[in-house]
Amino acid sequence: MRLSAIITRLAELGIRLPVQTHVDDSATIADADGSEICVIDPNHQRDDSTVFEITALLIELINVASTPIARASLDASDIGAQAVDVANELGAVLQGKNTAACFIALSMVLGASAAMAARPDFDGMMKRIESGARDSFLRAMQEQGRG
Repeated sequence: MRLSAIITRLAELGIRLPVQTHVDDSATIADADGSEICVIDPNHQRDDSTVFEITALLIELINVASTPIARASLDASDIGAQAVDVANELGAVLQGKNTAACFIALSMVLGASAAMAARPDFDGMMKRIESGARDSFLRAMQEQGRG
């Protein structure tokens, strides 16, 4: 299931993001309204500090994965819904990482992807990527009121 489909389904189920620690229980995940979603380790098989850490990590994971990094700055009609989904997933994975390391990692993925193509057009692909990146950058800057 795609990440965007999971996020959509959570909304359909009445779960408002971002999630948080429940106000009354540090081992319970609640939605943005404070409604209980789930209890971590309800049978008390782990010590409290471990349970609290697991809860915090799961909350972080859900919130990072549900952050619409690209949704606001990329229009699905421009690049297709699949590309927006992938951009959101990549954005969630790269969030908080060193920018230079992210660019290098993405270049490695692009190079390997081009090498798998039956007839790779690396130069054409790079022109399209540069154009798309510039358009996305300018759009994001405008949305932030900086462009």
